[in-house]
Amino acid sequence: SQRTLWPLGLQLYRAIWMLGAWCELRNDFRVFRLDRIAQMFVLNEEFPQERGKTHDDFLRYLERQNSGC
Repeated sequence: SQRTLWPLGLQLYRAIWMLGAWCELRNDFRVFRLDRIAQMFVLNEEFPQERGKTHDDFLRYLERQNSGC
């Protein structure tokens, strides 16, 4: 699929690089494996600082996912 992502962080997990990002298609946070991204284009846009879409919000999202809530 083709998506517009606002990157929030990279993490190495079991020798696989993961990208945490805000996904415009899903209007939600998503985590992507970098080795599965076939093509990337950098847009000439700045990441809008919006409430609910920050790095801290992403970390809270991950905590909720891991706690089963």
